[in-house]
Amino acid sequence: MAGCGGSSPTPTGPAAPPVHPSVAGSSTTPAIRAILNVKLPPVTSADINADGLLLNRINVFFALTATVGEVNEVANAINGTIAYSRLNSTMVEFAIPRQSGQAALLTMAAQVEQRSGVASASTSWTEQIQELPRDNVGGLLNADDFQQLLAARFPAAWNARALLAGCEARPVTILVTDKFASLAPAGFVSGIPAANFLEDPDPLLDLAIEPENHGFLVTAAMAGAHVGSLPTGAHQRCAAY
Repeated sequence: MAGCGGSSPTPTGPAAPPVHPSVAGSSTTPAIRAILNVKLPPVTSADINADGLLLNRINVFFALTATVGEVNEVANAINGTIAYSRLNSTMVEFAIPRQSGQAALLTMAAQVEQRSGVASASTSWTEQIQELPRDNVGGLLNADDFQQLLAARFPAAWNARALLAGCEARPVTILVTDKFASLAPAGFVSGIPAANFLEDPDPLLDLAIEPENHGFLVTAAMAGAHVGSLPTGAHQRCAAY
């Protein structure tokens, strides 16, 4: 039987795994100086299970000392790319191939936590806003009125309020690492008398782009009461609504 002309291709074996350089720059550059603002479109409903688990996302918290190379090694190991990240933050949400369920995602997270430069890894869930704070006259606030609180998962804390019977007697200590001016804004100390400040500059964090009073604004957002218009704080006493 006559064969086709030309030479047969030389077998090359299995293809090498793809490389996903999620962060640009030298591999030895501190990741916190190289991670940029990234926000991919939301996950589609087909990739969210009945419990709200995102089947194609995983959260990785890198150490402050992590390098660009270590971030990209994690991305390559999980076949992932950055879905969400922010400047001056080492928390990265990776888009990954769709997993079969929670067990597979937890296994991946455990493996990621063993890699160099990783502080922790976790699964990613949808934000289910079931309990919203109320304004001063008892009406529900619209989620658009406190967008600045959603990224920090405040709705999850509000939804857990039923578990906090008697919480007024068990206050929670919150540490705010930020940039503070030498003098607090008018009314701040009287409104938040338990505030204590300790200067501890971190050379890895470039806070020069933030205003001098940014720390006071963050603290006030957490400790301030909800009001019916912006700006609104995050605080709600457990029995208040």
